[in-house]
Amino acid sequence: MKGMDIIMKKQLKLFSAAVLMLGCMTVFAGCGSETVTTEPETTNEESVNSEADETENLDSTAESASEEQSTEEQTEKQPLKEPEPYVDKPDRSDEGFELVWNDEFDGDTLDTSKWDYQYGNGGEYGNPGWGNYEEQYYLNREENVRVEDGKLIITAVKEDSVMPYTSARIRTITNSGDVLFATTYGRVEARIKMPAEEGLWPAFWMLPVDTSTYGKWAASGEIDIMEAKGRLTDQIGGAAHFGGIWPNNTYQNKEYVFQDGTDITDFHLYSIEWEPDEIRWYVDNECYFILNDWYSVDTSGTEYENPAPFDVPFYIILNLAVGGTFDSEADLDNAEFPAEMEVDFVRVYRKTEGYDSPASEE
Repeated sequence: MKGMDIIMKKQLKLFSAAVLMLGCMTVFAGCGSETVTTEPETTNEESVNSEADETENLDSTAESASEEQSTEEQTEKQPLKEPEPYVDKPDRSDEGFELVWNDEFDGDTLDTSKWDYQYGNGGEYGNPGWGNYEEQYYLNREENVRVEDGKLIITAVKEDSVMPYTSARIRTITNSGDVLFATTYGRVEARIKMPAEEGLWPAFWMLPVDTSTYGKWAASGEIDIMEAKGRLTDQIGGAAHFGGIWPNNTYQNKEYVFQDGTDITDFHLYSIEWEPDEIRWYVDNECYFILNDWYSVDTSGTEYENPAPFDVPFYIILNLAVGGTFDSEADLDNAEFPAEMEVDFVRVYRKTEGYDSPASEE
């Protein structure tokens, strides 16, 4: 009877999700249905045994499985329209949001009260290549990360060092585990410009502060607000990873294709609006992906329905990876270095009403 109850619950949840999706597509113009992947994602996660990696997990891991689906199957060209001039909108009170954390990168150095550098190639956490056979070594040198003219600039450099490339990765948690900023729910956004070079993988994403609640990756979840392939300049992707601990995990994702006349080499605003029962992905305030059905399964086999695992504090990550399995068709010999990822700002908003969780854990 217990097995039958579980099946009936799952069927009811799927039916409810379908009804909710139809309603959301009416309310949020421009949002499309998600691409659903139910097969486990293949990564090097099995090599991760250290306690430290329970916090770190993978650098936007297992996106290589998404390569099994063709771009044509995942995307539809956005309708051609006149691009609207960019208007900065830090005040979103008219939308029911208040600004709770931000970095405008107005100084001349990285604000280490908000960000910490992450170092190495993943081997320091028992996961060489960050689980994706990436070829960069992360450093905090000015050659790799700097703040200049009101922007954060992360630079990938080709050089003969520990690894064939160096780059940078920053996050709102320290290497010792102190939380500089984390949020549960809210609008998280960044305005970013990216390089058009084969094999480069810029990303703006989030991981859970504490994996002890639901377990190692991906049972505790991962939210990819934006990630791009430097080879495919006309598109970016958004994704969420959840389910069981690797390799019993799954994900849902969708690609956004830019209208003619612009691509990842221009500044665009990438954001999510994360609520207890739904996450929505946006490019320049245009919603293109809605997710409202997820779950988590811990090591004991206990299944948690949504909002788990996306009901705990997550911290923010920005990085520029080089090589790896995310784009297996890329040829790094065709890439020119140095290559830069520029970030104009990062902002986090919370609804003035409607959340029961804290905005930050410190």
